[in-house]
Amino acid sequence: HVSLFGNSIAEGASALALSLREGAAGGEAVGPGVQDVDLGGNSLQEEGSMALLAVFRDCPNLFPDLLTLGFGGNEGLNDKDEPEGELKQLLDDLQSRPVPLEVVYRTSMADKPEV
Repeated sequence: HVSLFGNSIAEGASALALSLREGAAGGEAVGPGVQDVDLGGNSLQEEGSMALLAVFRDCPNLFPDLLTLGFGGNEGLNDKDEPEGELKQLLDDLQSRPVPLEVVYRTSMADKPEV
């Protein structure tokens, strides 16, 4: 479990996305064995959230065993009752990773039932 909950990374979301992308560029597994990452409560707006989701889509070797990615409590996605457009496509693409990735964005990871 990796938790970055409540760190207010909104201002650095693009830099974080770039750094994650660069870290995964070598093709080797980055963070194997990690099954959930919580990026909730970080004041992320939609643009930052979408940039981070795109990295997880584009870099399947980034946390290759990841099952759940938490984005709850971020202003940019909280109001999305039903995903549409680019968000829906990203979520669908993340479900198609070698290990399907569930993105929790309407609630916090703490509210997610144990699997």
